[in-house]
Amino acid sequence: MKFVILGCLLSSAAIAKPDITTYDSSVPSSTNVQYNCVFENQWTKLRHPRLYPSSAVHWTRQVLVSHSSNYNMWREGSLASNAVKKMAESGGTADILEDIENQGIIDYEVGYDKYMVINPTMSFSNPLEMTSTNRYISVISKMSPSPDWFSGFNDFNAVNEDKQTWYKEFTLETYPYDAGTEDGNTYNTYNEATTPQQPISEMTPLNLPNGVYLNGDGNDVLPVAKYTCSLNTYSSSKTDIETIDSYVSSSRNVKYNCAFENQWSPERHPNNFPTVDRISVHWTKQILAAHDNEYHIWKEGDMASEGVKNM
Repeated sequence: MKFVILGCLLSSAAIAKPDITTYDSSVPSSTNVQYNCVFENQWTKLRHPRLYPSSAVHWTRQVLVSHSSNYNMWREGSLASNAVKKMAESGGTADILEDIENQGIIDYEVGYDKYMVINPTMSFSNPLEMTSTNRYISVISKMSPSPDWFSGFNDFNAVNEDKQTWYKEFTLETYPYDAGTEDGNTYNTYNEATTPQQPISEMTPLNLPNGVYLNGDGNDVLPVAKYTCSLNTYSSSKTDIETIDSYVSSSRNVKYNCAFENQWSPERHPNNFPTVDRISVHWTKQILAAHDNEYHIWKEGDMASEGVKNM
């Protein structure tokens, strides 16, 4: 859109402005890991009351990708690629996914259309694979209805470079952006193309058309989304895992028969193994639970809960 011209451009190494909170882990960056990521909507009539759409308010399908420093999905101050243009204007993901696959990128996840009348949070279906090279994460989604407005973050480094360890968890609160490809100053999806195309720019109180996205006091733009990514339990707790696939759809309810086999023995762990009679060396009652990714019995690097303490 034409209503903003940047007087200076961000350094090519800078990521788009999110508010970032991180928690460290002890997992070295040389280890391949997985992150479970959750999106939470913060674009609401209460937080952004000015001209807030009266219907069909939603986020389009989100594209979340792990990548190396050689790939850039989008960047504030740069011109939007044709793929980002299509995403920002219509929510189309095909071109971005084609770009990702042509780059030979290790892993990406595609979310679903998120309507605000439904639960405001969305968990990406699968963990995001990360390696020491592919340590960066980018995400984008169109805010609809709108001309070419979107949100997300780009090139976030999931490694604490000082410690060379993966973050145990990180949260990024993101702001609205104008892709610079379509005119329009209200939440209207159909507008003329911006000629010439303008650089991608953050929408701030200084450049907002008609004050869209302003808070109730009319003096600030609050974050519109929050992304939280946590190290997969099997990444942060050393577990040797073997899996065998089936053809049973994950949409079906199933049951598993589980068996426990002791491997704690004086032959395998001879140093200071208890010298009392073998009958006294034992495991206490075990608790095995099926649950969603919002719950953790325990996790390496966390403080033990009172329940785990008692166990």
